[in-house]
Amino acid sequence: MFDNVWRAKIQAGVKLTDAGWTVNHQHLSGVLEAAVQSEMQVLIVEDSAVYRKLISDHLQAWGFRVTVAADGAQASAVLERPDSPKLVLLDWVLPDIEGVDLCQHIREHRSSRPYVYVILLTSKEGRQNMLQAMKAGADDYLVKPFDESELKARLMVGKRILDLQDELVQAREAMRHAATHDSLTELL
Repeated sequence: MFDNVWRAKIQAGVKLTDAGWTVNHQHLSGVLEAAVQSEMQVLIVEDSAVYRKLISDHLQAWGFRVTVAADGAQASAVLERPDSPKLVLLDWVLPDIEGVDLCQHIREHRSSRPYVYVILLTSKEGRQNMLQAMKAGADDYLVKPFDESELKARLMVGKRILDLQDELVQAREAMRHAATHDSLTELL
């Protein structure tokens, strides 16, 4: 996971002094957070160029790789790629499709692909709208304008859930392999 650049950044947070080893925990925490986030690609689906730029700038500053789409058609094309993002920030109101409809489409057509964590962004408040988003398959719901720390926290939760999902898939594959192969010979 860590290449030489990350190794150097980590070593910069640990120093040997006359009193022994000292650790700059704040430095290491920031380095580790950036290393972990740098592996996560996020798709921002937002028709407003201003919001797209604002959100994109924040995510890039936090170490996420960002792909943007201005409408549902562009988002669908990105999500069809084999290397598509697994975390999506999806605006409710798009020029060609409602965000909740696109979210439902993602849920209905991704059964053979990795799970996509969807955070629906909207200016619509109220429980009914939140329930509609959750029924459509959204994992989270954030009302605009939002606080950047709240957005970051929700992205971190999404990443943690996706990481757990990946671990679950790997464990399931390991169990499937163990159930179908002889442990000594590796034969079926």
